Amino acid sequence: MSGMVNDTSVQSIGKFLGADMVITGQMRPLGSTFRFTANAIHVERATRVSVPRITVRNDFETQDLIAALNRQAAQQSERATAEAHVEEIRAVTQRLALESATQEVQTVAALAAEALAAAETRAAEARAAEARAVAEARAAEEARIAEEARAAAEVRRAEEVRIAAMAAATPQNLRAASVTETSVNLSWNPASGSFTYNVYYGESSDPEAATLAGRSQTTSYSIDNLTNSTTYFFWVSAVDRDLESPKSQLLSATTTTIYQIGDTGPAGGIIFYDKGNYSDGWRFMEAAPSDLGSAVWQANYTDVTGTSPGIGMGQQNTQRMGDSSRAALLCRQYRLGGYQDWFLPSQAELV
Repeated sequence: MSGMVNDTSVQSIGKFLGADMVITGQMRPLGSTFRFTANAIHVERATRVSVPRITVRNDFETQDLIAALNRQAAQQSERATAEAHVEEIRAVTQRLALESATQEVQTVAALAAEALAAAETRAAEARAAEARAVAEARAAEEARIAEEARAAAEVRRAEEVRIAAMAAATPQNLRAASVTETSVNLSWNPASGSFTYNVYYGESSDPEAATLAGRSQTTSYSIDNLTNSTTYFFWVSAVDRDLESPKSQLLSATTTTIYQIGDTGPAGGIIFYDKGNYSDGWRFMEAAPSDLGSAVWQANYTDVTGTSPGIGMGQQNTQRMGDSSRAALLCRQYRLGGYQDWFLPSQAELV
């Protein structure tokens, strides 16, 4: 018991509670210390037992300890306190039922019964409040999980739409716009949507073995540093962030050969001129490997307008000479090595 009460009251309370001994005491601040004073009363003999006084420092550590004990006691839940109170009062009520039913005891027992009923009510209310809190927390958690599931489903649906769009975005009509001995310039039709494009190539027709040449923001791309007289295979795909469409249909192209003067050209003729690089679709000129015979250059020495003596003008001159020139006609009708663009050389091409 806390506080200081007289011995008679202590003895009565001890008998009422069925205790053998009751200890009372108090704590007082005394300067820089706390003094604890305690009394021990033997209930049956009504005698006082000597208990020494205890003095402890009144410092921050002791104060913090007392404050911590007070906070710990204050933090006990209402439910635990109420139920403990119920058990204490129930025990007291049961002991009172075994006592002689004096008027005073009956009165105390009635008060105890009322206190028990009130305590049980508070305990029930505490349990109900706790159950409501648990139910509310569970409902909030279920709502959070449902919202996360809904958001995840929306993300999945959007991703499925994007994946389906990528599957239909494969570029079409891949073609070689130009081919040289060391490069191939590719172009293709744009995919439906806003995409960049990955360009692949390799010397194998297996798309899985292809090398990524680079990425293009437009619908064309030039692959350089190739080997002449080599067949390459090409693919292109559309790209949207982390997604990539299937590769396009395969395109093959063979880089041109670098010929020396006197070599046999691709048409089967003899290389007699090398421009040095590819432009306007050509670099080398071939002469037919055999004579086509004699023919009139131009009937009646007719002057043909629009011709030019320069290099690269022979084919245009041959077209302008028309059928009135037997020599020009023989060239236009000549076929060799799958080529049909034979022509009479211009003046500069003969030098």
